[in-house]
Amino acid sequence: MLEMASLILELEDVPYSEVFSKIISYVDENRTAFRMIFSPNGTNKMRFRLGTLLEGLLRQLYLEENEGTADRNVDYMIYYRAQGMILVIQKWVLDDFKESADIITKIMPVLDGRTESDFGTWKKEQQKNCP
Repeated sequence: MLEMASLILELEDVPYSEVFSKIISYVDENRTAFRMIFSPNGTNKMRFRLGTLLEGLLRQLYLEENEGTADRNVDYMIYYRAQGMILVIQKWVLDDFKESADIITKIMPVLDGRTESDFGTWKKEQQKNCP
């Protein structure tokens, strides 16, 4: 987890377009550790820590993109995105890395981008409806 935390800190300085590639490469290089993290017999403690790390990264990236401003509803989007990333990684791990890292790297930003786009649309609607 310390290595993952270091990676997350490094990702704060990486362009968002490279975040998924770096995370997936790290998981691919550390398959044994991630098999343990996502083991059906595990405690989910490491999975929870991984989620917390990803949430922190996504929050930092969001604040950088939005000039340091965020409303309280952003926390829900960030949580959803982090958990979505974890679930895609978990599926990949539990499927014994059946798909290549390149495929997973291409899938994740599509799913994440849809979430961010839909959240942005929802926020605009909320702003229009509030006098």
